[in-house]
Amino acid sequence: MKKIIKSVLISLAASLLIISCSSENSVGSVVNNLRVVNNTIQDTGIIYGVTEGTNPLPYAEKVKTKDAVLPDGSFDLYIVHTNDVHGRLEKEDKVIGYSTLSAFLNLLRNKSNGNVLALEAGDFSHGTNIANFFKGETVYNLLGYMGYDAFTLGNHEFNYGLKQLNTNLLIGIARDTVPLSNNIKIGGKRVLPPYRIFNFNGYKVGVIGITTPSTKNQANPLYVENIDFETNLLSDLQLTVDEVKKEADFVIVLGHIGLEAVDENGTTSATIVRDVKGIDLFIDGHSHTRLIDPLYEGTTPIVQTGEYLGNIGVEVMHITPDKKVATFDYYLVSKADFDNPMDSSFLSSLGISSPIEDQAVTDYIAQKKAALDEIYTQEVARLEEKYDSARAIVRAEQCPLGKLVADALTDSVGADFAILNGGSFRADLGPGVVTIGNVNATLPFTNLVVLSEISGEGIYKALENGYSKYPELAGGFPQTNLLLDVDTGANPGERIKGVKLPSGEEINRDGTMYKVATNDFLVAGGDGYTQFGKVLRYAGQLNEVLISYLSAKYPL
Repeated sequence: MKKIIKSVLISLAASLLIISCSSENSVGSVVNNLRVVNNTIQDTGIIYGVTEGTNPLPYAEKVKTKDAVLPDGSFDLYIVHTNDVHGRLEKEDKVIGYSTLSAFLNLLRNKSNGNVLALEAGDFSHGTNIANFFKGETVYNLLGYMGYDAFTLGNHEFNYGLKQLNTNLLIGIARDTVPLSNNIKIGGKRVLPPYRIFNFNGYKVGVIGITTPSTKNQANPLYVENIDFETNLLSDLQLTVDEVKKEADFVIVLGHIGLEAVDENGTTSATIVRDVKGIDLFIDGHSHTRLIDPLYEGTTPIVQTGEYLGNIGVEVMHITPDKKVATFDYYLVSKADFDNPMDSSFLSSLGISSPIEDQAVTDYIAQKKAALDEIYTQEVARLEEKYDSARAIVRAEQCPLGKLVADALTDSVGADFAILNGGSFRADLGPGVVTIGNVNATLPFTNLVVLSEISGEGIYKALENGYSKYPELAGGFPQTNLLLDVDTGANPGERIKGVKLPSGEEINRDGTMYKVATNDFLVAGGDGYTQFGKVLRYAGQLNEVLISYLSAKYPL
């Protein structure tokens, strides 16, 4: 059965690859699978022949356990879930880390004879050096090693391009960690399985994946231009829920959706639960919301753990012999809980009395970090002040970090000015010595610098677009070295009162053309920026351009 499932998924994953390599009918993809030899995780190359396939429904069930029931015929089912990890693999001050998570999953499986369902709600494979440098493969490797059962794709899973996404999906598939998404379509057809059914001692749990429609403009549009994320979003989901209900006793939607509107219809996880009937649990992601207790829409709980693996979510369901949920308990388990498990009633009830970790995961992460150190520890500049990357700053006001990077982009391609999105920035710079690793953490996305044309009218429209959601903290907020006169109290679309070039020259709201430096994400229409004109040339990656600029302007 596993070989059949794996073959089907390989064919499905190929649909994504075909978009980026349309001239190839089949390709070979190298999968860095994981195994443990003498308590050491090893990468092993496995070659899969990938060919185009179709999506069979219903999706095959996966039997989780047998003979794991209590004397009265009941049993406890544990559902463990994460979201918006963004590459935080290593145990840190406020990060649980995959070594602890792996040990926890192993402990739960031993305690329950395997009655554990491990799920990831998206945006896990991008955001730190150890994730980005290896194009997400490190994260997919570890998800497979930890025995995650399924994941849905977040918008950031597309950051490495479709060919790399295909490789990454195959890494999970090789270990039976499957991608699920009901609404990722090409030519009206799904390219991933919409759901999977898990069988726990005869109690069947259906898991349906769904990916935010905002991926269309929150991922690089060049990577998703032929992919549809939102055709008949609710009606399609209702059909899938109805189908799963025919087989499953309990239906979970694993959604990278969030509690903030993701499309013009105001879609959120709460509106989905309200409008789609038959969902028993919604495991959410995307909005980085930390829900200490479930948010109920009617009788259906919505759960989400926050961000950066600061917490994990655990549902404990006691299943009766007649396939009923007798009790449903939710625990948001924090880094502090794992550091001091005896202070956590939940962890102590599991017999955890001290911090736990999977040494194989710790060693694997150390091995990958060592490969980065030689590059990322190189010192490139010295800054006298701190350039703050806090979301409340880079997504709501013109700030020194935004101007610093805008100046770097302008200088690199001989532009008149630069505009980039506040969501580009993810870590502070300075004060003190700046390394390549610091710069990559500040600008973790693998975007290219682009020199483009834009009219004076287009500049005003682009800035109005950037300020349209203010005071909401929006990733599309414009960071620029333009001199702006803004009335944030005015109606959206009427907020930009005046614009000057960095030189002080006034920009008229007319057809006069200027050269603007930006990134390929915005040029392709990301974050609603549709005002950029003809592309004059592409340059290096943002982080590379900033490294060169800092080295020249702020030498050691």
